[in-house]
Amino acid sequence: MSIPMKPGIPLSELTDDVVQDGALDRLVLNPGFSVRAYARLLQALAIGGYRDQQILKRRGDEHFTCFQFGYDWRRSNADNAALLADFIEDRKAYVEAENFRRFGSRREVKFDIVAH
Repeated sequence: MSIPMKPGIPLSELTDDVVQDGALDRLVLNPGFSVRAYARLLQALAIGGYRDQQILKRRGDEHFTCFQFGYDWRRSNADNAALLADFIEDRKAYVEAENFRRFGSRREVKFDIVAH
């Protein structure tokens, strides 16, 4: 899980095949023992109208306006900020296209960012 290291090579060039897979909502270690990591936070956000797309997809619900950006904690803040900017632009285009397809709306989309 560590960053591959080589002397004299910049951090930005040191990559591997490890990828994030969203927030850890819960972890079941064995029957009867589980850890509810971000599950309560996601539930609280749901009360406010936010719906986590990854969790809803598992249930088959169609939702298109709430996303998780999983950052690579092994990378620099600058690397993650650039990835977040690309992520937001990509999701913005997606939501705007879906709003037009579903509702005929051409309004600009803005995002709320919830972070820790």
